[in-house]
Amino acid sequence: MKLLVAGDKIRGKQWEKYLRKKLSVTEVTLTTDLQNPAADAVVLLNESPGTLHKLLTLVQKGMPVYLVSSLPTDVGFLQKL
Repeated sequence: MKLLVAGDKIRGKQWEKYLRKKLSVTEVTLTTDLQNPAADAVVLLNESPGTLHKLLTLVQKGMPVYLVSSLPTDVGFLQKL
């Protein structure tokens, strides 16, 4: 499985180190650009105000996304997801 880790570089490196040990993970790529994700899944480490919009865009593209952040509080947007 190819994973794309998007967000903060320091946290991203820690996640990369952790994920590379998993047998099912063949490649881990760190990035801040989510325009054309070439991966099987995305780990989103961003806690900026636009995180939910990025999450929605990736979900609409059919990408499995794992959001690693504090709990979002925008109830209307969460219902949209």
